[in-house]
Amino acid sequence: MKKKILALFLAVGCLAGMFAGCGKTEVKEEKVVVSVNGEDITEGEFLYYLLIAKNTIISAGDGEDNEEYWKTTEIEGKNAGDVARETALKNAVELTVTAQKAIEMGADNSDHVRRAQRQNFIKQSFGGSEKDYLSRIAELGMTDEDVTKVIMKDYLASQLSGMVDIDEPSDEEIREYYDKNYYRAKHILISFSNYETDGSDGHEEALKKAEEVKAMIDGGANFESLIPEYNEDTAINDSETGYIFTKDVMVKPFEEATKALKVGEISDIVETDYGYHIIKRLDAGAAYNEFLTSKSMLDQNGEMTGKDEIINFTKQEKLTVMIDEWKDKADIKTNDSVLKEIPLTASSEEK
Repeated sequence: MKKKILALFLAVGCLAGMFAGCGKTEVKEEKVVVSVNGEDITEGEFLYYLLIAKNTIISAGDGEDNEEYWKTTEIEGKNAGDVARETALKNAVELTVTAQKAIEMGADNSDHVRRAQRQNFIKQSFGGSEKDYLSRIAELGMTDEDVTKVIMKDYLASQLSGMVDIDEPSDEEIREYYDKNYYRAKHILISFSNYETDGSDGHEEALKKAEEVKAMIDGGANFESLIPEYNEDTAINDSETGYIFTKDVMVKPFEEATKALKVGEISDIVETDYGYHIIKRLDAGAAYNEFLTSKSMLDQNGEMTGKDEIINFTKQEKLTVMIDEWKDKADIKTNDSVLKEIPLTASSEEK
């Protein structure tokens, strides 16, 4: 049920997977898109931020990466293409300012570290194949230097949180953050995958089952008693607590449906990429102490607890305030004419 969380800084991620299927983007000249304290971000480097911004927008909605989508779709009253460019510009400026501050505070910006970060990226994203890496970024209109700049800035930014002095939140601040930002829910999931056949994607059959379950609930059946028999989310089936989550942890339709409910209310049938859900919102406050000691949903393979999760979030918020202050003081010069001309989709001859 969870969706991937982006880090505070730009999530460089896996280039090979993130941009699979993207056509070639033509950048004929390395014009400067924006200058940050005298450091130029050219079109090639900017494409990286733009591709990540586009991927984030597409992942959050139902659109496809094509010219019509970016030209005609509106996001909160703004053109989707403009939102993508603005998001990319914001990320590019913030990451550059943060990396500059990290260097100023003593982060290692040596060629040795640069080479190591580059090789680690190629290993993680392309199985260590230099050839595949160079071929793919060339297809995307970027050079090795463009990509390495972003990789290194991301590394430098990641070092900053351990270099700045940020106070630990008090117990009262932790509780206040939890009450303001966390939700709790249980659900009955009817999963598409359990109904797939050679002739069906499982949607129709799953919906029929979900409608049967919802009819039982509407007829007076106890929600909790139906979970063991009908819920197909095995990861949560035996949990008395259910899911406790904050913004952008769960897939968007699940999160929005939960927020729309009052405590104790049960939703209509909600569709996500996983299947059809019937959601019951629960009192998050009643499970506060359990949450603090439970394993974080964002770090299932590690040792981070719910309390650690909130401490990290509050520290990130404080660091974000610092970054905003650094950005406000930075000398930022944007070349709007160049920004507007950067293509959002592959050139027609490449499609």
